Amino acid sequence: MQSGLSSRRVQPFYFYTHLLNSSCNEQPTETHQNHPIFLIKQPDVIMKNLKITLLAVAFLGFSLSNFASPNPVPVDSKMIVKTTMIGEKTLEVRLVNLQKEKTVLTLKSIDGRKSFHQEFIREHNGFVQVLHLENLAPGKYLLEIENDGVVQTKVIKLDSDKLLVSN
Repeated sequence: MQSGLSSRRVQPFYFYTHLLNSSCNEQPTETHQNHPIFLIKQPDVIMKNLKITLLAVAFLGFSLSNFASPNPVPVDSKMIVKTTMIGEKTLEVRLVNLQKEKTVLTLKSIDGRKSFHQEFIREHNGFVQVLHLENLAPGKYLLEIENDGVVQTKVIKLDSDKLLVSN
């Protein structure tokens, strides 16, 4: 910073605002209008633009979140898995849009080491399987469905009197 500069040039926002709000009859000349100080917007205009932009981004994000699926699946997958409890310890698994691809439905322990049920489905577009879970001990299990290289997994929690399934 040079010592010869006036305080008005050091504080361009003050200078610009002062010129706009001054009560004197001086109008900026053409040389003043092309000066870099006149090209700077006022801080309140910048903040207004920033607030409008942030509001638009927030609104867009909220709008798009309403279209999100409650059951998120990978983009590659066209398969739809729907589970319905039809009894205290009975679960219906409905698979839709299998595209006649090889599909494997597996019920296994939570650690994946022990398999309790496995079904191979070929040449079908849809499939329904009823799983009777009365003989399983209370605990958590994995229901894994693999179709065309894409795996969807649901967690099943089996209590002595109820059955819970994740989305």
